[in-house]
Amino acid sequence: MVNKLNLDCNIVKAYRIYTIHKTDMKIIAWLSNSNYKDRFIAEAKKNKLTANQYQNSLPDSKVYVNSHLTKSRRLLLGSVKSLAKEKNYKYVWVSGTNILVRKDDNARVFRIHDENDLNKLL
Repeated sequence: MVNKLNLDCNIVKAYRIYTIHKTDMKIIAWLSNSNYKDRFIAEAKKNKLTANQYQNSLPDSKVYVNSHLTKSRRLLLGSVKSLAKEKNYKYVWVSGTNILVRKDDNARVFRIHDENDLNKLL
């Protein structure tokens, strides 16, 4: 993937995580520093990669590249998304490991650190 994006990244280690759905396998990769990670994610999103570009036998499905969150951060993100949908928030996203929320285009951005911060959305 690094070659397809024409990036000079140093991958320290990588491994595959199998999910319940055998077709939705994830690859976790550690890059040598956060600047590489940020550039890699930005380029991957800009170039809209597909699985077929890496192996012809794979379907032409999108390849998603995101920051890896810990289990507790993933669970918190799920709670934030659920509450944001209920309260009609327009944006919920992750930047690095920060969970960010915005009600609409003109509203201020809230950073959600933990469950206690969910009160900001009420």
